[in-house]
Parts: sequence; structure tokens; C-alpha cells
Amino acid sequence: MSNKAGGVVTEGDGQALGLVPKLRFPEFRDAGAWVPTPLRDTCEPISEKVGSVKLTPVSISAGRGFVSQADKFGRDISGVQYRNYTYLRKGDFAYNKGNSLSFPQGYICQLREFDEAAASSAFICFRLHKGHQPAYFQALFDQNIHGRQLTSFITSGARSNGLLNIRTDDFYGGRALD
Repeated sequence: MSNKAGGVVTEGDGQALGLVPKLRFPEFRDAGAWVPTPLRDTCEPISEKVGSVKLTPVSISAGRGFVSQADKFGRDISGVQYRNYTYLRKGDFAYNKGNSLSFPQGYICQLREFDEAAASSAFICFRLHKGHQPAYFQALFDQNIHGRQLTSFITSGARSNGLLNIRTDDFYGGRALD
């Protein structure tokens, strides 16, 4: 069931089991196929709210990353909703469901710009489990791998607030080769 030339390994019924690269380091030649893993199996959703802790309220700009709301909008727009914002720490990820030209299904990025920040509760926020490489996942997100998978789950165009309609469970069902 291996594929020495590289490509998709399948079962007898044609169901895809994983990918085998054409070239491998010697110690990985018998390691088997890379198996797509749902995002939910590689991360933990973040639900911690900021409450009364004073953090920088942030937004996400597609392709640019996290920016303070004051820099993006000219002021802090969090208002009374601030206490319900999600408490992010450096290295955490957030999915902005807003569409853009480069990322029509929304953008995912890792918080690198701040040690801690407050993200809108409209974002889906998560932290990778230990042993997973954040740079690898960010590279997948930057290539819009998630967007191609999410297309079938977005139920309609942008809502009146500009956000795409997608269920959190569908978001976490997206796969990566881990």
C-alpha cells in the first residue's frame, strides 16, 4: 500500500488514506503516509474572556496579522463588549470570518505582535497542542488551504456585519497534513 513515486495512498476501495512524499530523509522512508488530521485534533479552542483585565484590543488584517484596533480604526471600538473579548497569548491563533480579496473565506493568523491581547468574540480562537509546529500551520493558512476547505461550509455570503456564516464545528473539521 505504499507509493514509492509519491502521491496519494489508497485502500482497495479507492478511499484516500494519506500522502507519501516523493523524497524523504532516510530515517522517514518507512514512516508511512502523511494522514490529514482535523484541526480539532491538533488544537484547543480558547474561550477565556478578558473580563476586567486591561489588554490591547486587536483586529486581524488579512495578510498583515494582528493590529491594535486604535491603529486600524483610529480608536478602540470594543466598547461595552470588551469584557466578552477573548484573552489571547503570544502564539495563539484566531480566525477572522471577514472576507477579503486575498482570503475570501476569512483569514487565520498567529499572534506574534503582542504578548497578550483582547480579540473580538466574533473571532474563532485556538491554541495548538504541544508538539505541533505553529510555523507549519501558519504556512498552510497563508496559502489559504483552510479557505478551500471552508468554502463548502459557508452557508451564505457575508452577513450585514460583514462576517461569513460558518459553524464553529465546521471550522474545526478542516484538515491539515500533520
